[in-house]
Amino acid sequence: MDVDQNDSGIGNPADFSGDLSKLLECFGADINKSVVAKRRRLEQYTQDTMKATTKRVFEMTETQATERRRLIGEFHKQLSNLIQQGETELEKAKDAEDRLQKLIQQQQKHQQQIRISQSQRLKILKQLGEQFFQGIEELEKRHIDQYSSVQVELRKEMALLQKKILMDTQQQEMINVKKSLQSMLM
Repeated sequence: MDVDQNDSGIGNPADFSGDLSKLLECFGADINKSVVAKRRRLEQYTQDTMKATTKRVFEMTETQATERRRLIGEFHKQLSNLIQQGETELEKAKDAEDRLQKLIQQQQKHQQQIRISQSQRLKILKQLGEQFFQGIEELEKRHIDQYSSVQVELRKEMALLQKKILMDTQQQEMINVKKSLQSMLM
């Protein structure tokens, strides 16, 4: 193989810069094609994404609107039922109030009768209390009199017992004295 100067790598600078320019142009064209292709793909992806997002947003908006309509319908239905129940309960409450008013009037009459009856009972109770206390006072006086008479009787019996014991003691002493005298005389 013949080696000439151009093959040794130290060749003509003009040829080298021309080759380099061609290489750079090819490289630039490839990058440009790649950028254009990427831009097209990005634009296509962006359009596809926008279509898909728009479709999802539209579907979501429709779903939300349907849900809102359903919720509003349920709320309206429940509210109507609640209002109707309230009106029914209000009528029942008015009826109950009327009945309660009648019951209160009856109860007031009954309470008045009870008060009169209790007043009579209290008078009777007061009389019974007075009779009871009078009876207790009389009973206490009787008991005191009984205790006094029992004490008098006990004193009399004690005095008799004392006399009897004294007499017995004197008799015993007399017997003892007699025995002593007899024993001395004998």
